Order: sequence, then C-alpha cells, then structure tokens
Amino acid sequence: MIIRIHHHPRKEKIIQKKNQDNEEDKPRFPGKPKGSNGGGIKLPEPDEVVEHKLDFCPVTGLPLGEPIGYWKKTIIDFPDKPIRVIEHRIMKYISPITGKIVTANVSLPKEIYGKNIQSIVVMLKNLTNSHGKIADFMRELGALSFSDVQVQNITDRFANKLESKRESLLEELNKASYAHADETSFRKDGQNGYVWGVFTKTISILSATMSRARINIQELLKNFKGIIVVDGYNAYDIFPLKQRCWSHLIREFKDYAKNNKEIETQYARLKALYETIKVLNTKPPDEKEIKKAKWILNDIVTCLKVIQGAKGLRTLIKNGGEDWFTVLCGMIQSFSSSSRYL
Repeated sequence: MIIRIHHHPRKEKIIQKKNQDNEEDKPRFPGKPKGSNGGGIKLPEPDEVVEHKLDFCPVTGLPLGEPIGYWKKTIIDFPDKPIRVIEHRIMKYISPITGKIVTANVSLPKEIYGKNIQSIVVMLKNLTNSHGKIADFMRELGALSFSDVQVQNITDRFANKLESKRESLLEELNKASYAHADETSFRKDGQNGYVWGVFTKTISILSATMSRARINIQELLKNFKGIIVVDGYNAYDIFPLKQRCWSHLIREFKDYAKNNKEIETQYARLKALYETIKVLNTKPPDEKEIKKAKWILNDIVTCLKVIQGAKGLRTLIKNGGEDWFTVLCGMIQSFSSSSRYL
C-alpha cells in the first residue's frame, strides 16, 4: 500500500457515477430536508490531503491500476507534535557606507516560548486551571522542560502588561454615577477564593482574591461616590448609596415559588411590581407612585408571614429596607431617563 501526502487542498474531485447512484439510494440522516440551503457545521478547508492508495488487490493479489474514484473523510486534530522548536537566525551585514553591522528588524519574544504558547497558557489560567495542570498539559504537547514556575512567569508578565490599562479603566469606573458589583467563588491551586467584579455599561473590572472580606471591594472602589447596585451581602454596607438588585430578588423568589402555589401568587405580584418600577425609572420622581410601590412590596412581605416556608424570602426583603427604591427616591435625578439601574 502506498500513501501519498499533498500539502495543498485538491482543486478537483473525482467521483464515480456509480457511487453517486448508490448515494441516491441511501436514506438521508436526520437534518434539513433535501434541497434546503444547508446548515450545520461548515468544515474548514484542509491544510493537507492524504491519499490512501493500493497497488495490489488485497484479495487476488493482482495489480489494481489507477483508482476510479474515492470517498473522503475530514478529520480535525492536533498534529503528532503540535509544539515546534524554531531557530531564528538574524543575519548580520556590514553597511557599505558606514561600515557598521546591520540586521533585519524582527518581532520575537524575549522569552524562549513564543506568543502562541504564552497565549494558551494565559487562556488556561483564565479558566482557573492550576499551574501544575497547565505545565503538565504543555509538556504533553511537546514542551518537555515546561514548569510550574514558567506558567507563573508568563501569567505575571501578561498581567503586568495590562496593569496600566486596568488602572485607567478603574479610575474611570470610580468616577461613574453608578456601578454594579458582585462576587463569586472560584478555586485556585486547590484553595477556595473569590472573584470580585464591578461593572458599568462599558467597563468590567475583575479581581481574584483569596477572601470575601470587604477590604477587597473597598480597594476596587476606594474613590467611588455614586450608587452601587448590589445583592444583600453586608460587605457592600460601606457604601452610603446602595440600590438592591431586583434581579437577585426575583431569582430567589422564583426558586421559593417552585411547588408552592401561595408563594407563586406573591411571585407574580413581585414581577408585576418590578415592571412598574422599571417604567417609573424612566420618569421624574413621583412621590405618590413611589409610596404605592413601597406599600405593595410591604404587603407582599405581610402575605409571606403566613405562608409556610417563606421566612427566608421575608427576611431578604426586609433586610433590603429602603435600598430597594434608592433610584426612585430621587437620589440620582441627574441621570438620563434611558439608563437602567435595577
């Protein structure tokens, strides 16, 4: 058997008429009906074509001659050795006029690992993989001397290059009239940690720490004077202007409403109230309507008192106090009516 490899895609396909006829007889796999405009996965053009040929019949042993057709299968895979070692030789020349040595301008990293490898390392770290796992993976790909320390060095350099840009965005965010903030857990090298996030419409800042202490959000928003949209975590109590997040409340309410018709009724009232508040948020402050909205939320709490299994919801709403209506109470009248805060 002879295998020939071509490093350029074929420009023409040889398909036997008989094979085409046989294909017509086969039942179609599930998908779009015949004659439609396609769909599904679009395979990329091959980087190389491998032809699997026979010189002799495996049954009779007689010569087969030229092939009369072929069927094809496209495989997407890593090469056997995806990491390549490339030696760059930057040639030296003597200038015919100045007599000085000149060389070509090249854009190469100072480190021995190229930009693509460094990008993959940062991407894997961004997916919260440990230094050890990343190093193991890179060694499997062919970088035999790749170590945990190398992962740390690459990610540190990447972070340092972005530091000035991050500081600039953080300074801009601290001047914003409002910002959303939240935190979520993550694992780092087998230890529990937290990612803190602060957001406006155009800026997102994340900070990975090993604690959930309020000093972390305080460091991010050390000069923030606007309104912060948050859940009920008490770390945010250091900010005088808070808008409690209605999305958090609605999600929590929805979970409680499962398999409980009485809570489901109050859930429907809460969603209707939220829609009303969104409309009020597009208008100048209306004390009468704000008072009515507060009464409805308070009445929902009253109804929850007599519903079994609703204590957690009742406590959640009561703990929010006036912060459920911070925006509506006219604390940010200078904001445009098109902005969203809830």
